[in-house]
Amino acid sequence: MLIITKKKFKMRPVFGGHPFRLSLVEFGAVTGLPCGPFEEDYNNEYQAPATECLGDGVHIQ
Repeated sequence: MLIITKKKFKMRPVFGGHPFRLSLVEFGAVTGLPCGPFEEDYNNEYQAPATECLGDGVHIQ
């Protein structure tokens, strides 16, 4: 589960029912996903799916 915040490019993973913070480097190490620079021809026009609002700008995806 992820918590989506008011900031456009910010989200917090949830573990044991509690949100926590980690750096992009830590996220890459934990997930194995590539977290380096984008390729030159990368398209960043992504549209996020609809989210459920919990109030005060906090959403669950």
